[in-house]
Amino acid sequence: MNVSPKNNKVLGFQSLLYYKFILEKKHRVDTVSKKMGISEDYLYKMIRGEREFPKEKISDLTKATNDNDFNKFFLDPCGLKAVKPPKDKTAEKVLRYVYELLGSILDPKEEE
Repeated sequence: MNVSPKNNKVLGFQSLLYYKFILEKKHRVDTVSKKMGISEDYLYKMIRGEREFPKEKISDLTKATNDNDFNKFFLDPCGLKAVKPPKDKTAEKVLRYVYELLGSILDPKEEE
């Protein structure tokens, strides 16, 4: 069964996949599936809406396509933005420390 957004059978993220891969032809299934470590058939099924796209594969898809629209699909409605990690290892360590510090303040664990 071939499903397309034109007949309203595919909604949400699958519509974005269908648009980018099929209608716009911005990405190639063979190249992207190889970079993601999944089969072409599996990626086609997700694009056609026959399979749900796994949340844990979104970062792999973004890296494989170098297309931030996939991240933005989920982040924009929440008012969030994707941020690339810094290339400087010292800055990365400082940011990780600040992130962990904020996390401990916002979600303190009970001391035993």
